[in-house]
Amino acid sequence: MITLVPFFALAAVWAIVGALVLIALAIFCGGTRREQFISNIARYGLLIAWTSVLIASAGYLIFGGVPTEVASVMLCSLSHHSLQVQLSFDGLAAPFLVITYSLCGIAAAFSRDYLHRDRGHGRFYLLVMLFALGMSIVVLARNMATMYIGWELIGLTSALLISFFHERGATRENALRAFWAYRLSDTSLLLAALMLTMHQEGGISPNPSLDGLRGIIIPILILLAAMPKSAQVPFSAWLPRAMEGPTPSSAIFYGGLSVHAGLYLLLRSGEWITFPVWFNSTLCVIGIVSAGLGSIQASVQTDIKGSLAFASMSQVGLMFIEVGCGFYRVAVIHFIGHSVLRTYQILSANSALHEGRTRHGGQFAADSRVAALAYRVAFLTSIRDGLGPYSLVSILERVSTHLGRCEAQFTATIGRWAGRTRR
Repeated sequence: MITLVPFFALAAVWAIVGALVLIALAIFCGGTRREQFISNIARYGLLIAWTSVLIASAGYLIFGGVPTEVASVMLCSLSHHSLQVQLSFDGLAAPFLVITYSLCGIAAAFSRDYLHRDRGHGRFYLLVMLFALGMSIVVLARNMATMYIGWELIGLTSALLISFFHERGATRENALRAFWAYRLSDTSLLLAALMLTMHQEGGISPNPSLDGLRGIIIPILILLAAMPKSAQVPFSAWLPRAMEGPTPSSAIFYGGLSVHAGLYLLLRSGEWITFPVWFNSTLCVIGIVSAGLGSIQASVQTDIKGSLAFASMSQVGLMFIEVGCGFYRVAVIHFIGHSVLRTYQILSANSALHEGRTRHGGQFAADSRVAALAYRVAFLTSIRDGLGPYSLVSILERVSTHLGRCEAQFTATIGRWAGRTRR
């Protein structure tokens, strides 16, 4: 009977894949009732996935809470190292998957009327289902190499949904800002996965201790992968800009799910490797700075969605503190409560604005010099798009632009030299 747990866990993933394929076919084939068909396929696919995960979670609890392997596929093998795509279901994956399918289902139902007769209706549902698939892979991943696949899908769908209304130039610029932060996160996770795979065959040995230079580099890479994804200081400037996308996607990405991906990485990687003491201390410091700055920045925002974005940043910072202190179950419970509440708040933000209950700046109580200084810092960092006039993401953007120009000049020089040689 225990085989029912991996069966239903895998059935949830296949339900998402099947809905994704049907939506893609509906977009390309067209039809007069295409919009209704696409929304129904997305909702029913997520409902099937949600039901399957609930059954798998119940089976997991009934059969003693033993982690079970869902799927394993060998991609390549070289010498003593191998690269495997492995999925497993356990007590940490269960709540994250239930929340993922629940919030994606709510967003899909909400978007049926929200994006009615919009030209990008089908594209929106396609990206949402692709995001659900990415979250499923991240949550079920048994090694860091498998997690990287879902990690990339989350980043790609996030950038594409931020620029969903691409007719407005600001959406493309804001999507690019978020994409740069995600690039740093993805690259760090990829390097950590490669180093961990080289350190242990297949990357799945339980809780290995890292010594020497690997014991410093791998934890730093995991930290650099988690911070931009969860919009922690100093990689938080892109989060309010990401609210340019449709409200349903903003709710599930930057209120409920995607912004917590860094938290999940920290929780899961703690089962794969043993972190040094300085790593937990660093997490607490980052969480304290992010929670404090996010709370005061939320108070100086002039729009409700920007205020909710910084509020999410503040709450995730508190979760980083909980992980750094070793309160993993508290962090999971905090994630469940925050994701549900923030999704509801962002989905209802448009109604609040329509009714005139918008939030104005200047509500931070500056009764002392310290409070006034904090208010000023939050206001200036909000205007300057990060900590100081040059955020790290902007530096990366400038360096990449400069390297692109150098590459173009080098290519042009080689072309001219080749033309003279032919003559």
